[in-house]
Amino acid sequence: MSQELFEEILKKISQVITRQDTKFLSALIPGLKLALRFIFVACSTQSLSLAAASL
Repeated sequence: MSQELFEEILKKISQVITRQDTKFLSALIPGLKLALRFIFVACSTQSLSLAAASL
């Protein structure tokens, strides 16, 4: 994924995924949350592909 595409997606959804810090926990920045979500989806998809290939 290109940097430009990532920034465009982030700009569109940053208002939705932004949270406030609490007394006990600091909120993650929107860019980090988006990157972690992409990693999670990529790993899940890869795991499903590997599971299907082993059948």
